[in-house]
Amino acid sequence: MDFDAQISYRDGLILGLIHLFGISYFVCFVVSFFLYHFPKSPSAIPRAQVVMFYSIGVLLWELSNLICQSLWIFHGDKTAPWGNFQMAGTMALICTTAVPSIAAAYRQQTYLRSVYLSGLTSLAIGKISAILAQTSDASMARSSFHWDCLWLGFWALVPSVHALQTQESPPSLTINFVRVTTWNLLAAAGCAAQVPERLGVVGHWHSSLYAMHLVLVWSSISYAQGVWDMVL
Repeated sequence: MDFDAQISYRDGLILGLIHLFGISYFVCFVVSFFLYHFPKSPSAIPRAQVVMFYSIGVLLWELSNLICQSLWIFHGDKTAPWGNFQMAGTMALICTTAVPSIAAAYRQQTYLRSVYLSGLTSLAIGKISAILAQTSDASMARSSFHWDCLWLGFWALVPSVHALQTQESPPSLTINFVRVTTWNLLAAAGCAAQVPERLGVVGHWHSSLYAMHLVLVWSSISYAQGVWDMVL
């Protein structure tokens, strides 16, 4: 095995372990939710649906990353097309993370809630469909993906920012969503900048990439606590 292959194998193993931890947590999260907070009345069903929608979105993202990293370890460049599923999973994560915040912020405003949710879902589905259908080279797809993430993330933030500006006491989940999004954006910017790698202080380790995935997984877990509290 040459040196570049060793680095790729190491990166895939580290990222795979990070996402394996995330998958383990959210599997336990879903099981615990059904055991202790299974909806017992019709009024509790919509909130339970929000929790499940968010959990499924995170699990899809985690699984797409874990599968891509596992395939990369064993097959290398031959599995490059699978990267589209990883990008689609990221789009799903952005959309499903915004849903609980919108549901909490506009619980009493059915019309606004429906408009925001349907608009965001339609936009996310369109982006995911375009990603899965594209056949362009990897570099162009990656560049387009970064802009798509920013665009979808911007529209995912609009309902929460609107709630913060217009409501006297916005839900804590909405505030937490804005905070989590900020941390994720900073982590993505740090990964793009790759300051430690450019300075040569980490050798051949891709520390910025590891840190970004750690932040994304950890922020999903911390946000899940607020989503859980929403059904109590």
